[in-house]
Amino acid sequence: AYFMSGRYKDALNVAREARKRNPELASALWLEIRALIALGRTDKIGPLLEESRKLPPETGWNEGILMSDTGYYLLFHGHREEASGMYDGAIKYFRDLPEKEAGTRANRFWLADSLYEKGRWQEAKTIYEALRKEDPDNDIKSLGRLGMIAAKLGDKEEAERISALLESQPWSYPRGYHTSYRARIAAVSGEKEEAVRLLREAVSQGYPFSTLYDIIDLQSLKDNPPYMEFMKPKG
Repeated sequence: AYFMSGRYKDALNVAREARKRNPELASALWLEIRALIALGRTDKIGPLLEESRKLPPETGWNEGILMSDTGYYLLFHGHREEASGMYDGAIKYFRDLPEKEAGTRANRFWLADSLYEKGRWQEAKTIYEALRKEDPDNDIKSLGRLGMIAAKLGDKEEAERISALLESQPWSYPRGYHTSYRARIAAVSGEKEEAVRLLREAVSQGYPFSTLYDIIDLQSLKDNPPYMEFMKPKG
């Protein structure tokens, strides 16, 4: 909550308290890294990443995920050069994993996401296409990412086709995620009014509002008055 409201010093203090209470958790260490990035103290990140390599295994976390997430927030806060290097490290990590571990859906998603944010869209596209073929009835994320790649590559017809498919496919319990990807596709395509309309619709369908504040593909909307009003803290 502190982080979302821009109170980064408070977020850092709470993150450090979390680490004192849970020194073995990479997820707690990540909270400190994220706050430091937001405060512009990127010189403090390297030692924390080194420290993370000594932590015990934790479900949902590994060194590559930590590097990829660090790259994401570096990019989100405008540290493009540092982000690029972090993504290079994450990509190498996932590609160097033993074959069985590298082949899990989770690690393939993280590799594809790292390639996507790095701007290596064709490489990411190949992985997302394979992931979607394996689970065409449920994999909203891969289809959404393919739509955003099409938009980034200037293929308006394909982006619109995928957006329509996201809307029409009978997903099981999509909770607005399909519509949130349609909003991202619209934002990347420069259709700001449509993007904001779809974001409102996604939230009304159950998409968590709390995840909207740090989506890089929505940054083109940050100066858009309807989007600013929509994102304004309520209550």
